[in-house]
Amino acid sequence: MSGSDAMPGPSGPPEHPAPSPHPAPIRPGPPSATPGPGPDDGAPGLEAALADLESRPVDDLDGTATAGSALHDRLRDRLDELGRS
Repeated sequence: MSGSDAMPGPSGPPEHPAPSPHPAPIRPGPPSATPGPGPDDGAPGLEAALADLESRPVDDLDGTATAGSALHDRLRDRLDELGRS
């Protein structure tokens, strides 16, 4: 092997340094603002359907699917109404 074919040795920091044994503390961000009521879109049924979907327990798959389908139907109806105006 000639000198030019030799493998270079480590000459700098590793490409992926090991994580620090003392990670930086997690700092909480600014408190998030709770959104207020949105503009009146003329479709209170949408809000009720969304609230129904959001209130479902995560393990109630059938209820979530039913509520999601009802919200989907209301959204389609509202989009149809808006398309006609």
